[in-house]
Amino acid sequence: MDAGVRVSDSCIDEFKTFNSQKSQWRALVFAINDECSSVDVVKKIAKGENADTWNDLIENVIKKEYETSPVWVTLNFETVKVEDSVERHISKLVYLHWCPNKSKLKLKMLMASTKGTLYSKLNCSMVCMEGTALADLEEKYLLEKLKSSL
Repeated sequence: MDAGVRVSDSCIDEFKTFNSQKSQWRALVFAINDECSSVDVVKKIAKGENADTWNDLIENVIKKEYETSPVWVTLNFETVKVEDSVERHISKLVYLHWCPNKSKLKLKMLMASTKGTLYSKLNCSMVCMEGTALADLEEKYLLEKLKSSL
């Protein structure tokens, strides 16, 4: 279902830059603008800032800035997997759909109807996470989703 909220060209351009090998960004935060007419990039988080791990993202970005505001976040999640005493560095893109229970009903409906449009316009394979409460965003749930690809 399309609610008439368009994904701005700047979102796609910003994501392409973010998804490049030499990107300086750890995460991008997208939100529906105040007029409810388009999805825009509202925050760019550089590598080395306050979102270098999943828990950092939740604590320093979601809890502090978006606890009651719905947003989408794309995160370049990096981890190390050890198998047979060999370390493997792994990087996966995570697409977080954060729509807290405290959000206004209209925004919840717009977020739900626009989620798929944004994901398809970004045109990239990502691990999808969804949350309506902070408990939904525990790292163990992300690692469960990543298990098959790690």
